[in-house]
Amino acid sequence: MIRVERQVIFWVAALLVLLLVVAALKDILLPFVAAVVIAYFLNPLADRLERMGVSRTLGAVLIVGVAGVLITLAVVLLGPIVVEQLRQFATSLPGQIDKMRTSLEALAQSWLGPNFASIKLALDRGVGGLSENWASAAAAVVASLLSGGIAIVNFVALFLITPVVVFYLIVDWHPMLARIDQTLPRDHAAVIRQLAKDVDAAVAAFIRGQGVICIILGVWYAIGLSWAGLSYGLLVGL
Repeated sequence: MIRVERQVIFWVAALLVLLLVVAALKDILLPFVAAVVIAYFLNPLADRLERMGVSRTLGAVLIVGVAGVLITLAVVLLGPIVVEQLRQFATSLPGQIDKMRTSLEALAQSWLGPNFASIKLALDRGVGGLSENWASAAAAVVASLLSGGIAIVNFVALFLITPVVVFYLIVDWHPMLARIDQTLPRDHAAVIRQLAKDVDAAVAAFIRGQGVICIILGVWYAIGLSWAGLSYGLLVGL
């Protein structure tokens, strides 16, 4: 019993130390955490290429290269359109709020009749507060973009460092898991492996399945709404 308690105390303390380290280095660790998630998402594709006779290194190069080209094309081709739609949305939002207020007032007047005057006062206050909050929020976002040098550096680092880390993680994925397996406490290794397999099956089904569905639906909505003539079709799809 004492041995079990010591093990529990040790692992709880180790978890707390890990959380403190992650909290202290969260800005630095972002590219690496993103790389782990992406590598976890793409690892089955690398395994399939390896079963087809493609070396692990070449498969990682192909996967990262194709993904990089697709992301670059998306940024270059869709980036300006998204920025323009965001600008148009920010410009037209006050007018859209006024139209919404007019529609709500007409609907409330038809429903409430003589009691509409008291409701209109509350409605005017709510819409006025919404407009003021939107203006202050937009100003805060612009100020943070202009002064957020560290955020820009982190954003650039995310695109420069993450692909390199993803490549090495895909290449060394199975040796890395084998090394982690060697560090497991031998008395509980079998149970930990089974729990890890169960977690992996559930998380993989969710991340990969939902991720693919989100990508397909986002592309479908963006194309369909843009083709239908919606002003912010691509923005809504994304």
